Amino acid sequence: MEVGDLVKVKDACRYLSDRKRWVGHVGVVMETGCFPDWEWMGNSTCIKVFICGTVEKILLEDLEIV
Repeated sequence: MEVGDLVKVKDACRYLSDRKRWVGHVGVVMETGCFPDWEWMGNSTCIKVFICGTVEKILLEDLEIV
C-alpha cells in the first residue's frame, strides 16, 4: 500500500468495540510503516488512514485496497 491509496477496513474480531465503527468504511492512506500504540499487538505494522473524519492507526492485515 502506498500513500494516497483508497482502502477498506475488513471485519476483524480482535477490534475493540470503539474501533468496530470503521469496519466496512473506505479511507485514504496517509502514512505507512507506523507501529500501533496498543501494547498487546506487539510490533505489528499499521497504516495511518484518514477515515470517518479523523486519522487513525489501523493494522495492515485489516485493510484491503479498493
